[in-house]
Amino acid sequence: MVLADQCISTIKDVVKGNAYTIIGMSQIGQKDRREMINVLGLNSNQAQIVNFLDVGQGIIRLGGRYPFPQLIIFPFVKPKNLSERKINEVNANDQRIKDLLKSVKPANILKNPLLESSQSIPQYTINKISESKPDQKLEKSKDILLDIFNRFDVASTARAKDFGLSASASDQIFKYIEREQLVDVIRLNLTGGRGGTSKFYGLTNPKGYNAISKTPPKKSGGTGATHFFLERYLKKHLPGKGFSDLTVEKNIGGKRIDLFGRYGELKIGIEICVSTMRTEFINVQEDMDKCDAIIIATPDKKTKTKLDIELYKKIEPNNKLKTCVAHELLSHPEKIIIKS
Repeated sequence: MVLADQCISTIKDVVKGNAYTIIGMSQIGQKDRREMINVLGLNSNQAQIVNFLDVGQGIIRLGGRYPFPQLIIFPFVKPKNLSERKINEVNANDQRIKDLLKSVKPANILKNPLLESSQSIPQYTINKISESKPDQKLEKSKDILLDIFNRFDVASTARAKDFGLSASASDQIFKYIEREQLVDVIRLNLTGGRGGTSKFYGLTNPKGYNAISKTPPKKSGGTGATHFFLERYLKKHLPGKGFSDLTVEKNIGGKRIDLFGRYGELKIGIEICVSTMRTEFINVQEDMDKCDAIIIATPDKKTKTKLDIELYKKIEPNNKLKTCVAHELLSHPEKIIIKS
């Protein structure tokens, strides 16, 4: 039997105490990290690794055969995308589901009058799958997709409010555009407040753009959805914090900088680091003679900590190089640029 939960602290102690194999993966909450350290029996040195687990990494402890914790790496398995139609076809041919449906009775033949209904429960067959429902949802979603195209920097909750959607209606639409892979989901805390993580959307290329007959923008730098989003978000909102002449993917002497502009009289280069640590020191070395200050912005504190560890193994700390979380740059850029 396998028991999985995103938060280890929610699992009962009696379960954790009687599990032979325990695997802990990356945890965001401090409470869950402490619990993971305790359950796995990590010492003070081993506990430090918990803060730096990357995607696909975990710590395993086998209770009887080998009680000492071990760092493990899970192989990446490319996800297989299945359409709603394909899932319905698989379910319709699944004997277990067929057997279950045989015991389902229409509500109007039940003895309880409160459950009486004039319509019977439809049989689950391929022939009766509705073809119009996905089309109707797509039509309802087009306005949302078009709004994402025009206002990429609006969080999903604010977008639903602007459209006057109820929680139920917005949830249905957002789940549909996510399931149909019309959008990329981007979760960021751009205010710095506790619990301030918001969900943003970016249109997928080409499916999301094709749904509203729009041409996807050209990307010459980082190709990830979060990287692309942060480039545009910083370009739009940093001018209100004292920046000017901001250019995305500025080409200077054959080297592209994610964002290049001015802060007062200073020439500022901004590189965005979402996950790739190995290339950042190369970017810094190439940017150093082109800028008065270089800022590497990360989406969260965890990424910044990992970046600092890897970056300063190869580069000596200096006043020209700054690392920060994106919300820090958006809130108080002067503290980052001017700090010694």
